[in-house]
Amino acid sequence: MMRISRESAWPFKIPSPFGSMAAPYRPDIDGLRAVAIVPVVLYHLDVPFFGGGFVGVDIFYVISGYLITQIIAEEIERTGSFSFANFYERRVRRIIPPLAVMMAVTAAAAVVLLLPVALESFGKSVVAASLFGANFYFWSLTGYFGPAADRLPLLHTWSLAVEEQFYILFPPFLLLVWRWRRSAIVPLLVAGAVLSFAMNAAFAARYQQYVFYLAPFRAWELALGALIALGLFPALQNAAARTALAVSGLGMIVWSIIAYSSQTIYPGVAALLPCLGAALLIYTGQSGPSPVGALLSLRGPVFVGLISYSLYLWHWPLIVFANYVSFDGLSPGSRIVIVAAATTLAILSWRYLEMPIRRRAVFANRSMLFTAAASVTVALIAFGAFCKWDAGLPWRIPAEVLALDRAGHDPNFDDLRCHDMMANAIRVDRLCPIGDRAASASWMVWGDSEAWAMRPAIELWLRRNHEAGFISSRGGCVPLLGVSRPRWEPCLEPNEATLEFIDRHHISKVLFVAAWPGYLGLDLRDEASPDPSPATTLAVLDRGVDATFTALAGRGVQIYVFDSLPGAKANVPDTLARARFFHRAIDITVSYDEHRRKTAFFDRAFERNARFVASRFKPADALCATGRCQVLSTDGLSLYSDASHPSSGAAAFFAAILESGYGRTGRP
Repeated sequence: MMRISRESAWPFKIPSPFGSMAAPYRPDIDGLRAVAIVPVVLYHLDVPFFGGGFVGVDIFYVISGYLITQIIAEEIERTGSFSFANFYERRVRRIIPPLAVMMAVTAAAAVVLLLPVALESFGKSVVAASLFGANFYFWSLTGYFGPAADRLPLLHTWSLAVEEQFYILFPPFLLLVWRWRRSAIVPLLVAGAVLSFAMNAAFAARYQQYVFYLAPFRAWELALGALIALGLFPALQNAAARTALAVSGLGMIVWSIIAYSSQTIYPGVAALLPCLGAALLIYTGQSGPSPVGALLSLRGPVFVGLISYSLYLWHWPLIVFANYVSFDGLSPGSRIVIVAAATTLAILSWRYLEMPIRRRAVFANRSMLFTAAASVTVALIAFGAFCKWDAGLPWRIPAEVLALDRAGHDPNFDDLRCHDMMANAIRVDRLCPIGDRAASASWMVWGDSEAWAMRPAIELWLRRNHEAGFISSRGGCVPLLGVSRPRWEPCLEPNEATLEFIDRHHISKVLFVAAWPGYLGLDLRDEASPDPSPATTLAVLDRGVDATFTALAGRGVQIYVFDSLPGAKANVPDTLARARFFHRAIDITVSYDEHRRKTAFFDRAFERNARFVASRFKPADALCATGRCQVLSTDGLSLYSDASHPSSGAAAFFAAILESGYGRTGRP
């Protein structure tokens, strides 16, 4: 236990009518927890008017920063010392038991319900969550080829990991600064909060996955609560001003819940609104009563706040499993059932698990508590590791279902070092070769993620023809010169660098592969339309096709276009494997007419430039011969690894399409 001299007064007095005693219980903070958790649950259930419900997590962070700092400061103020053992014991009693039980029950359900690919991923998430590193794990899964969020039962534990990392790092920081220079605590916290928010604001638009999951970008939210706890802001004595600020704070939260959506750049600057709202409610409640504080202190909101932690833990796995066994989305009735089930489990967890352990009716002895927590953690890690080692326990699954499920874990996407090359890397010739390495390079495969997914087929085709080249692919970027995509990874510069590479290496043939129709609804821009909007997208794309094909033709480069695949209405291997596993009949194919309607714009654009095009490969002619576009080969192999990207297991199928089209036009 670190001892602090009693003569060392805390530089900012913790407001309390009881002097040096602990601050009284604040029911309004439990009410604020209710304001945080309800929108989170309803947002995850896609309930209208709760499109910004994800801000509840940020509200929790502000609350945690306030309460944890208050605990540390009050202990030093009251006793002149601080016990790390006592602090972490309280955190273990509060956090670990409900989390461990939820994870154990979720693991049992996962073994029964999840197919091997999903269970293997789940096992890795169990290990990460058990080691307080779930935010790092789920950050690593984000990206163009990452799994859908509603397939990850423990995704919500990322926010707990951020908070747990705060619990580990913040108390030692506070005490070290205290011993070094007490007066520096608040200035350092302010500086850290400003720096964290500045990084958050600067990087949210371009690197949203980093900002969303990683603690340094969220630290300012916790610091905001900490600064209120340290008494940085003097108590507000004027009742009218207190009420006005409290109403404003609640209004900020409500507005962000209603006005924000999944399209909002978040956290970013947008996170300031709900966090300031939460901070105002905490601050005004600390200063004295207000009508808003009285509203939050009503029995209903307080009770929801008391069970909020368990409710947060249970609601998400229930939603994921319900989506997993459903093929038509969640009905209003099923949403009500999920809310009722999550609430019931939360009440049981709070009543029979949280409270007895926190009140020491169970595991009264600290060593017994820590031993039990360590044992459960080891058991969960062992389970997760076994799921990974055994590749998702495939022996549970019929062979035909297993074959489909495996197509959803495409080995082509395990190593993406040659995909998403930045412009600087392309300019120093880091594009990866493709085809027959003994042949001289004459090809450039230029495209987006569809080009990368088609790489095994193109590789096979080029090797059969003893030809070689390079591949330049970037997810979400249309391979057209002069076209940029705001709020996405850089697209303009890599495309320009690819053209420079073609010049530098005397490439004579370019094969374009892209999910062409996917760009029609996006906000794209070029020099003629610098302000992106859906209204200008078609004109931007038209100019991009013309400029790119003209530029290549002017260099004597022969142009080959691989038209978009028809794809399917849902993830092919995942949906069909689940349908067979749960004995459901489902049709996810699209019709040839639907596909033609989607591709009509680019059909016209390519036809307008037909004089530059040596050949167009039209996979839909082979896939949609019956009027419906097949998603399985004749031997039951999935042609796709998701809803649109070709599976590497079907490389021979698509290589045959390339060979047929190339042979028909003749080799130049």
